[in-house]
Amino acid sequence: MTEKHWFIFRGDHHLGPFTFEEILDKVKLAEIDDDELTWCEGNQDWLPVNEQPAIKRALQTEESHQHDLEKSQKLRQAALESKLQEQLVAQQHAQEEIKKEEIKKEEIKKEEARRLQELALQKQKEQVPPELPQKNTDPNFAEDGPPPLPPLPIDDQSFQDEVESNLEEGIEEESAPSALTEMMMENANLGEDLQVFTFVESSSDGDSYEENDQEKNVEEDKTGEFTVSTDTQEQGLSGLRLYGAVALTLIGLGLFVYLIMQTITDKRQLYNVAGRDKDALYNVMKRPFKGVPIHRMRPTKDLNSLWLATNFPDEAVLYMTLKIVPGRFIGNGLVEVQAQAQLKGGAALFDELEVLKGDTLHIGEYSYEIKGKRVGLKGKLSEALGQKSLLKDVQFIRKKDQEFVLKGKLLLSPYGQDKFEAKLVEHQQYIQKTVIRPLKDRLERYKTFMGLLDRMGRLYQNTMGRITKGKSIYLFENRYNEEVGPFLRDLIIDNNRLQLSLLNLEPDDSKAYGELMNYGKDIGIVASEMVTKTRKYRTLGKKRTLWLLDYFSKKVEDLRLQGMRVRQKINNDLAPFVESEKSP
Repeated sequence: MTEKHWFIFRGDHHLGPFTFEEILDKVKLAEIDDDELTWCEGNQDWLPVNEQPAIKRALQTEESHQHDLEKSQKLRQAALESKLQEQLVAQQHAQEEIKKEEIKKEEIKKEEARRLQELALQKQKEQVPPELPQKNTDPNFAEDGPPPLPPLPIDDQSFQDEVESNLEEGIEEESAPSALTEMMMENANLGEDLQVFTFVESSSDGDSYEENDQEKNVEEDKTGEFTVSTDTQEQGLSGLRLYGAVALTLIGLGLFVYLIMQTITDKRQLYNVAGRDKDALYNVMKRPFKGVPIHRMRPTKDLNSLWLATNFPDEAVLYMTLKIVPGRFIGNGLVEVQAQAQLKGGAALFDELEVLKGDTLHIGEYSYEIKGKRVGLKGKLSEALGQKSLLKDVQFIRKKDQEFVLKGKLLLSPYGQDKFEAKLVEHQQYIQKTVIRPLKDRLERYKTFMGLLDRMGRLYQNTMGRITKGKSIYLFENRYNEEVGPFLRDLIIDNNRLQLSLLNLEPDDSKAYGELMNYGKDIGIVASEMVTKTRKYRTLGKKRTLWLLDYFSKKVEDLRLQGMRVRQKINNDLAPFVESEKSP
């Protein structure tokens, strides 16, 4: 349905023709009211928009498709949330299993330590030496008898073997760690070997072992340095694992809550906007986001600021460049501005416009380009999590979804579209008469002068290639008087006439035509110099001929460059009023 056979009746006239797709877009963007009359080929009468069968069917089909897309998006969101919840529950369960295994391991160690202590005490009791006789306190008793017997020695090697044997038997009686415990130990990088506790003899004074259920956490070695015991190391690792589990849990819960809340966004309130424009902006803000943002720009009532509405759901910083469309404005000179704004709640206000080119904003049509980059919490999460393989495919984390570009056209006018077009025609007629036509006329005159200049240069070069005496330059003079001189003289006279006629009415134009007249005179002066300077030489050798050609070639080139600069300036002056007006 790309043929244009649809029409809209508005006011006292009709608009169109339009294609069906264009009519449908206008309905979606609220550019056509529901009660406005439309007609297409095949209809007998004009019908309101909401009664056109084709439009109603297309809108119903699109609404149904939109509903299906929203439903599928909600299902995908629910699946993602369920998956994250399952991961959090699995992490918590795994941490609980690790704690249970650690507690069980500590209990086993304590039980073995207690059993070994009892075994050592029992062994010591069996080898206690007989009770020594009491010392005689009688002063007359002579202490010249033999000393008391020393305690019986303990076979260190046999005692150590027995302790280790008992330890191995005790460990074998306990049940082996479960498969889940081994897996969690590997994942947590807990590859320490099971510590075997042995008892060493006490100090050399012969005191017996002193072992308690609560062992010392810090021991001093032979060099006087302190080392942390195995129990302290195990407690430190357990604490670190606990803190890690808590941190992961909090991060997971925060991400889960954030994903739930990401669709809840307070829409920004618009102000200082005409009612019809405000409704159009709000309609765009309400539309669901499908990966590619849609937008609409509208000016404020005073035309000093611009509102942007979009369905992009997150915060972003926006950079806008606004350029006036050549030939589509009421004013003088091209205008270019730039601005920056913060997108939040589906809208952004460009209220500080920096003029880069021109004096001020004109009434007219502008083209704009807006570059946006996601910021805020989602922007930071995208940068932080974008490299993680598990999350890199989430929509708001994907790198390609962090930046976007919006382009379009905007009409800045206190009038409606129809009235602006009428005033634009009036303005263009005035500009055509007072600006464009004089500029084009001067451009054509410069082109004619430069054509005569080139013709003169070629005539002199051809003549110098054929003559050997200076007086033979009359050949150049004759052809110049036939092919260049008359036209150059008439053009100089005409420019002088225009200069005098515009002297009081348009001083600037009068000055420009005076410059044109002087440019023609300079060409004639060079032609006269070619004749007089060449004629004074009786003979023209090769060296002198080359010198003369080089001398006058430079003069001709200087005049040509002068004309090109003026023509370029005229083209620049024409550029704001015509879209393509460049001289060949």
